[in-house]
Parts: sequence; structure tokens; C-alpha cells
Amino acid sequence: MLTSNRQEVRDTFALTLATEFGVSLKDLQRALERSAEADLTLDLALLEMKLVSEASLASAAAAADYVLRAERPAALVSTNGARQFKRQAQRLKVEFEEWGPLKVAYTNNISRGGICVSLPEAVEAPAVDTLIDLSLCLPDARSLQLKGRVCYCVSGPEGHHVGIEIHYQHTTELMKIDDLLRKNAA
Repeated sequence: MLTSNRQEVRDTFALTLATEFGVSLKDLQRALERSAEADLTLDLALLEMKLVSEASLASAAAAADYVLRAERPAALVSTNGARQFKRQAQRLKVEFEEWGPLKVAYTNNISRGGICVSLPEAVEAPAVDTLIDLSLCLPDARSLQLKGRVCYCVSGPEGHHVGIEIHYQHTTELMKIDDLLRKNAA
């Protein structure tokens, strides 16, 4: 998943798509225009327009993500401290595959980049960079199977707030999250 609009990252992403996956510059331009028109990021526009497969997109995003992390390890935070993706307050059920004694939690907020879940104080908070398999239950009863990485944990008197960055390879699932966020914003 393309996690930044920085020019260097977008260039790496586009170059990988053009050289390794045969996406033409004309198609890239059309996708850029579509992304601006529909308020989508380039990767979602490419998928929507069926110009590239999800596997190819994930591979190109991995190259771009590598560039991004080399420049700035905190991938979801821009240089001015602002988040890349707008958060929306949302209480959704999260089921964990294999993560200690906790099997279910609820989100505080959600964005295209990830989720923040609340954990009771009695449960030990996960360490940053812990990889987690989870199922996110959407309001329409669909469930998204996701892999994520703990990117922060803040503990307070009411428990822990854990930020989980959704892995970029979940492009289809992230499109569903985008759709949910758009519907709730309207």
C-alpha cells in the first residue's frame, strides 16, 4: 500500500509499476487524474481502473515503502507531525487470532492507515513492532482478515490505546475501509 505522497516515494512506486509490471506512463497519468478526481490515492485508483493486479501493486508498494522507511522510519507521520490518513471515531469489533489472553477488543478510531484499539488495563500491552493477525468486523457484518504491526501503545488509567498499522498488502481490504470512512463522513 502506498503510504505517502512524497515525491520520491511516488516516483519509486510509479517507476516500479512501469519497469516491472508494464504499466504505461499514459495509464499512470490517467490513474493520477482519477485519484485526484475521486479523492483516492494512486494505488487505489490503479486498482479501481483495473490497470494493475493486487499482487503487482503490493510489490511496487513494497519498493516505495522501502524508500519511505529509509527516509523516515515513522511511516505514518509526516515531517510536520501530521498523520498521513485522517482518523475517524469508529467503534468496531476486532478479533485477534493468536494474541495472549485477549481475543476481542474494540476500535477507538480507524483510518486507511490503521486502527487504534482499546485494551483493558489488566491485559499486558503489546510491544511496538509486534505483528498481529486480526479480524475487523464491519458494520454490515462483513469481516476483514488483516495483518498489522503495533506502531504505538499509550497506557493510561482507563487502559491501553494501541495503534496498529495495517499491512500494505491488504489493498482490497483497505479499499473497503476507505469506502466505510467515506460513507460515514457523508
